[in-house]
Amino acid sequence: MLNWLRNRKTTPESAAPDKAEEPQSREWIGVDLDGTLAEYHKWKGIDHIGKPIPLMKERVLNWLRDGYTIKIFTARASVPEGIAPVEKWLEKHGFPPLEVTNQKDFLMLEVWDDRAIQVVHNTGKAILRSQLNSKPKAPLLGRETAAATCEMGKMERPEDQSGKNAEKK
Repeated sequence: MLNWLRNRKTTPESAAPDKAEEPQSREWIGVDLDGTLAEYHKWKGIDHIGKPIPLMKERVLNWLRDGYTIKIFTARASVPEGIAPVEKWLEKHGFPPLEVTNQKDFLMLEVWDDRAIQVVHNTGKAILRSQLNSKPKAPLLGRETAAATCEMGKMERPEDQSGKNAEKK
């Protein structure tokens, strides 16, 4: 599918590929905002966005350094007034200007989202076991190993941890 998009000729002017543009720079990685790149505990209004999640911030900045195109993929972009607060948040937290969208297209490489359930390609089967663990196309951080990543159903949520800490006191 992507080869078709890269090689399609729509007009004589667009028939010649831009040699300076690499395929990686045309494809993009979608990164959800609330609960993925920024902490999210409950909706507090269009202007409230939580603190950055350090691991995802590092991952996104590494991808950008490696030349990947990143788009913030968020439902906030479904209303025009939702985009400016995201852009301000990105700037405040050291990100370069990034496109903010709520739409997929044929050049989206993958999406990183806390609410997504991945399915096995062309089957509709949900990936629920580590034997079927997904392998992202975008690189993981060098310090991330199998032991440092999560298997479905085995990761504890931060609120689960706070309950355990309260029990210990």
